[in-house]
Amino acid sequence: MRFARFSSELTEAASFKDSRSMIGLRFDGTERIVLKGEDKRDLHAACMERDGYMCVDRGNGTVCSGPLHMSHWPAMSKSEGSDILSQVSTRCWVHHVRLDFHNSPAHF
Repeated sequence: MRFARFSSELTEAASFKDSRSMIGLRFDGTERIVLKGEDKRDLHAACMERDGYMCVDRGNGTVCSGPLHMSHWPAMSKSEGSDILSQVSTRCWVHHVRLDFHNSPAHF
């Protein structure tokens, strides 16, 4: 597991729907949750519902465009990133690219 040491005890206690979802402990003792499959879809649905199925950055001087994405902040590619509702937001493609890749499309 990247950025954390896998914890079988925490993962089993979480009762994930997908057997690939896992919890790890970072070196500072905090949890890093990595969701897969149905668990990730559930997080995505909860994020979209919480944000009213609209880009959280709408109306900030730029026009929203493209499909909606679930955007992590901090990104999952960073050690602080985790698949938890408090670290995800609904963003349109344009705002997701601006946040994560500084106006340069990467994995989109």
